[in-house]
Amino acid sequence: MEIQDTIVHELIVFVESLNISRENIQIDVSDQCIELIAPVDPTDQNSIIRIVIFFLHDSKQIQIPNIIVPRQLKYSGNGKHMIRIIYEIGQQHRYDVFIVDMVESFYQKMIARGAIPVDADSVQIIDTTNLEGKNDITWADWDEKQFWN
Repeated sequence: MEIQDTIVHELIVFVESLNISRENIQIDVSDQCIELIAPVDPTDQNSIIRIVIFFLHDSKQIQIPNIIVPRQLKYSGNGKHMIRIIYEIGQQHRYDVFIVDMVESFYQKMIARGAIPVDADSVQIIDTTNLEGKNDITWADWDEKQFWN
């Protein structure tokens, strides 16, 4: 499908910008799923970028249950950048984008960044979700934003 082809292309371009060669990127694509795995350090099995994306075409939803960014690439906005790529392409095709099956800390960080809570471990990404830069929001900031804005 066109939406999946576009997402795959843009994710590959982004991963290549991290100095990972195309021949090292593994991509599995089906009608319902994309899985991208890219080794950052081929000598370390734990040093991979991995993203899984599910498509619920009938309900026009994209669900992201798994994003792994290795330690050496964390805190640089790389995970958020991949979410933004998926969100922007999803919007062009009128798909809603959700991050699902989240750990509590990531769930709270995404709510602090403006994602909409859906249930105890899922959020919806919307236009105003801050997917830029480092995660510089503290718990104190989060509480203040919740109660005073």
